[in-house]
Amino acid sequence: MSLSLLGINVAVFLMAAILITILARLAPALGLVDHPDAVRKSHSHPTPTVGGLAIALALLITLAYYYMTSGGIGWLWLCVTCLVLMGLVDDRFELPYRVRFMGHLVVGFLMAALQGIVLVDLGDLLGTGPILLGVMAIPLTMFAVASAVNAMNLIDGLDGLASGVAVIPLAMMLGLALQHGLQAQVVLVTSLLAGVMAFMLFNHPLLRGSRRRCFLGDTGSNVLGFLVVCLMIDLSQRGVMYPIVALYLLGIPLMDTAAVIVRRRVMGLSPTDPGRDHIHHLLQRAGLNQTCAVLAIHCITLLFAALGLGMMLVGVAEPLIFAIYVVCLVSFLFFTRHPGRTSAIINRLVKALRLDILLVGEVAKVNFYPLKE
Repeated sequence: MSLSLLGINVAVFLMAAILITILARLAPALGLVDHPDAVRKSHSHPTPTVGGLAIALALLITLAYYYMTSGGIGWLWLCVTCLVLMGLVDDRFELPYRVRFMGHLVVGFLMAALQGIVLVDLGDLLGTGPILLGVMAIPLTMFAVASAVNAMNLIDGLDGLASGVAVIPLAMMLGLALQHGLQAQVVLVTSLLAGVMAFMLFNHPLLRGSRRRCFLGDTGSNVLGFLVVCLMIDLSQRGVMYPIVALYLLGIPLMDTAAVIVRRRVMGLSPTDPGRDHIHHLLQRAGLNQTCAVLAIHCITLLFAALGLGMMLVGVAEPLIFAIYVVCLVSFLFFTRHPGRTSAIINRLVKALRLDILLVGEVAKVNFYPLKE
């Protein structure tokens, strides 16, 4: 590399911060502004949705030379560019869910076909040896990419939530990449972390100023979700981590998405309609303010990711790690099956732990389910 790793990261950080500042001023003219609707959106003022665009542009510009000269993982940038374009159209015109999902599947195919990052081996989940996917490898890779991207998009409901949820698995995968000397992956992860950190100055409730606000947008959640799942598949197929550990690293977004789909299907509702039954909504309806809800989900994400990675590092068998994940998933589905009751239980638990200072009110009585706009 002609630039040091630190130099690349500083360049990404500064460029992302500068681009956010510039694009935020241009956002109204570009139509990249999220307007409050007093129904399912928590913000009260029109807010630019250019954070993800700035992160993606900073990565594409700063790392272009590195990947052109090193060979690295340059084909990924075609996938990122496709996601950026699709995200911009979605932020501007709100694409139908099926169109977005098909686009994510196509990007997953491009990643597998061009970059060669394919989910071939699920690991020894049942104790009978590695589960090889064979001809189903590329289709399941496409589904994994689309699922992760959509899960990241759906968790992006409060300031700082999606970015913080992405930072946790990225930081843990950085440690694994460093341990195994994977230079291209280290450059990608650290650069992505630098871009996300710059964005958090404009979005995270503990870091941003009162007048310095910007949203990630569908562009950002698309790019973050894609790069996170791409790295997970890449590292797992290199033998750096068990494939099942990926489900721990991205545990909360995936579990929350699964819970919403199952719950709405049982009630005969569409999983794709907007609603207020995601985990962050449940915490808010329990009486937590936005900052406390965000930090609570970050803490749970960190603990769950540490559990999965920790079990792998101490040598716990893959079938047991898989069994524990299934138990956690089923427990989460059961606990959140009735959103109103879940919020009430959380409220009582917070009070029982004498953490009333975290509450800003009692349990709110609301319609949690899909809302027609």
